[in-house]
Amino acid sequence: MFTEKKDKRKTQQQLLIKGLFQHTDRPLSAQELLDAASDIQPNLGIATVYRGIKSLLEEGFITHVEIPGTSPRYEKTGTHHHHHFLCMKCDRVFAVAGCSGHLEKLVPPGFKMKSHRIVLEGNCVSCT
Repeated sequence: MFTEKKDKRKTQQQLLIKGLFQHTDRPLSAQELLDAASDIQPNLGIATVYRGIKSLLEEGFITHVEIPGTSPRYEKTGTHHHHHFLCMKCDRVFAVAGCSGHLEKLVPPGFKMKSHRIVLEGNCVSCT
């Protein structure tokens, strides 16, 4: 009986974490997920958040967003190609719509570009 309750609780917590991704349009860190989830479920712990992230990564629902020098962020998969903006004051990361394109012109002669990542840095609208 205890196992059923524990498994059900785990499922509810994972659904909560998944729901947070469904209702945001920007990459989130584990701490941001914990902060947002704590408003709904105050006893949620960081280990549970990491287990939820791991499960969602394995499921293919979210993907890792690599921003050098920052904690790992995650966002929903299936979005179009885009880049990110890092607020240097609040440390939040935002998706930037689209891509400037034509970066092949910057590649040295004889080199072949396979992919690219661009991170813009500055202050978000809340921090300006």
